Amino acid sequence: PGHRLLIKDAARPMSVQRRMFRAVSGTHKANYVANPARGGGLHNYGLAVDITIVDQEGRELPMGTPVDHLGPEANIEEALVRRGVISETERQNRLLLRRVMTSAGFHTIRTEWWHFDLVNKAKARASFRRLDF
Repeated sequence: PGHRLLIKDAARPMSVQRRMFRAVSGTHKANYVANPARGGGLHNYGLAVDITIVDQEGRELPMGTPVDHLGPEANIEEALVRRGVISETERQNRLLLRRVMTSAGFHTIRTEWWHFDLVNKAKARASFRRLDF
């Protein structure tokens, strides 16, 4: 109660995906951005969402990193608390988000606490068109 979801990124056309990948190409951050030459990612089908939780004043709950933090601190968090990288409160906020999203049928990925997929890539390719404009 008193909290809402805040969508930070959702459907993303391939033209944007190409620009994003070019910006990180050749860096360690390229591992976090789907390669458009390999078909992009589920955002490019409108089947993924980057999301967080805000309080009743619209302030984002502390999650240990901002959405789109491209580093290991964004990983699923069990070891991060033990190592002091994120707090137990931040872990609990991430778990709350994950419970809400998985109860709605979304799936997590290991490297980004904020990213949720509705289907896998094989189903997306077989059943949906990429957003390519």
